Amino acid sequence: MDWVHPEDQGRRFVMMYSLADDTIRMTEIRRKNSGIMEGKFLRAMRVQTPDSDPNFPTYYNPNMFYIAHPLLDKNLPLAFL
Repeated sequence: MDWVHPEDQGRRFVMMYSLADDTIRMTEIRRKNSGIMEGKFLRAMRVQTPDSDPNFPTYYNPNMFYIAHPLLDKNLPLAFL
């Protein structure tokens, strides 16, 4: 993956997907001496896919999550490891 800021390369997140209401929540895992505060990265919400039509939005669903699949959230490239 191409990183805009080199210090972002080692960042790790925990993503939680709720099957009950199709919401995604993300928190960042703490890294000592990184200078980046850990904690809530994305509050629980439904996230639209990047190619979603604004008039007829499509949201991420459980079938879209698998290893090494890229996930775009807040314009940040994320991938499942």
